[in-house]
Amino acid sequence: MPDGATIDVKGLKELEEKMLLLTTVAGEKVMRSTLIFAAKPILQQVEANIQAIPGGSGALLKATRRVYLKPTATSTATGGGSRFSVAVTPKKSDRTAIALANLFYHRKKPVRGVFWGHFVEWGFTTSGGKKVPGRGVFSRAAMSKAIEAIELFSQRIRISIDRAMRKQNPE
Repeated sequence: MPDGATIDVKGLKELEEKMLLLTTVAGEKVMRSTLIFAAKPILQQVEANIQAIPGGSGALLKATRRVYLKPTATSTATGGGSRFSVAVTPKKSDRTAIALANLFYHRKKPVRGVFWGHFVEWGFTTSGGKKVPGRGVFSRAAMSKAIEAIELFSQRIRISIDRAMRKQNPE
């Protein structure tokens, strides 16, 4: 987050109590949908950053999306991870993006997945020793849109919890 940014979340205790009243499935749906909604400005900034890079097939742009990451048993048991995670990342197996890359690059051996997002982000060294700097398209987007994403999350979580409560307990 930018230096000097302050985030004030009010009513967090009340929201936590309401979340505990929901069933496990309903609570997971609320968190997943809210996190995916809140990640939209980050996705839009990533797309703008990728479009600003000259050249390329457009496959990385086509494959980039918001993805819900399922928690693993080891990550939650060891305290190393969160129960709920959403990432803005290229989906390696996006068929349209793969077809676009194969059409653009005309390789003898076809591309089997969009795997070069981390090269664009952090850079790489070619087999000839030339260093290609990273563009930081994902990290810059996350840093520039973090506050907006948190504000969207705080607005949406209240709505989502109330909707789930009404659905669970119709009166």
